[in-house]
Amino acid sequence: MTILPFTADSFYAPMLGVFIHLILSVLLAIAFTATILKPAMLKYGSTGIMLSSFTILAIVWLINFLIVLPIINPSFTALMLVIITLASKLLFGIAMGGVLVKNFSYDNFANE
Repeated sequence: MTILPFTADSFYAPMLGVFIHLILSVLLAIAFTATILKPAMLKYGSTGIMLSSFTILAIVWLINFLIVLPIINPSFTALMLVIITLASKLLFGIAMGGVLVKNFSYDNFANE
């Protein structure tokens, strides 16, 4: 409803919402790995990846729930408790960091 209001009552609206959310998640992952992953790993190791993942997702939540959504769809922010949406985003940041720590090491970047 936020991006394509005319689809709000359609049977495919939930799937469209999930698809849009997944596309935005993939774009965020690409941006993170292209700009932050290597410097965080080289300077701070696994701790840097975990902290930067957590921090980036917190920033995304702040921008989304305090700036973007109140402007484009204020009623959406009232659908769930704010603390639940924040907790969800922070847990996603921890999960993202954990996957990156498991799959990337200092050696992946030190020889580039």
